[in-house]
Amino acid sequence: VAARLDEFPGDVRRYLALHRLDWQPSADLALYGAEGVLYAGPGRDFELEFLNPVSFWFNENENERTYRGTTSNNALIGAGFWWRVKPSLIVFGDFTLDDIQVDAVNEPPSYAFYAGVVLPRLSERIVARASYTQVSNLSYRTATDFERYTFRGLGLARDFSDYDLFGVEVDWFAAPGLSLVPKLAVLRRGQGDLRQPWPASFDGVETVLSGNVVTTVRPSLGGRAAVGQV
Repeated sequence: VAARLDEFPGDVRRYLALHRLDWQPSADLALYGAEGVLYAGPGRDFELEFLNPVSFWFNENENERTYRGTTSNNALIGAGFWWRVKPSLIVFGDFTLDDIQVDAVNEPPSYAFYAGVVLPRLSERIVARASYTQVSNLSYRTATDFERYTFRGLGLARDFSDYDLFGVEVDWFAAPGLSLVPKLAVLRRGQGDLRQPWPASFDGVETVLSGNVVTTVRPSLGGRAAVGQV
């Protein structure tokens, strides 16, 4: 994916590059790795190093910083899997790393992950799923406003950060052509947000669920029905 995003004042042009490699070593296992770079600056245009789908962009990003003196790049990497452990159990997950400090700076890490389990044979008529998502406080933003993973103020991945979400749902095939889907979602959200300014100091900045945490419990019931033949 190569896209031009919205501009910022001062002719600051923003671009997004994404690529992903999928590998399926067997019918029961699928793996992937992915990279993304949001690069921006006055008068910048699409750059060839971020249009090459087979290169390692993390290295290209560091080369730009070292040899071009370009700092307005926000890179992230991700990986994920889908594994059918046995016919009655499927597990899956993905992890995205936005930023992690390896020096003395006490900046909290920026990351997001999603993991879950599917029980396709819980019973003859029931399929159950459960998942957990966590997005850290500082994910998708940097000290430079135009490097945030946003488009016109909306998040390009999740539309907010600093939260976790647990969900469970069941597909109950109540009768031929009819299924009911009860769901339960529990969302905990901190006071961080990807549109907020970058902290002037990291003292007291929490990794996730910062400040006053609001918990929302949302039960729901859905259904599907097939009537006649189409």
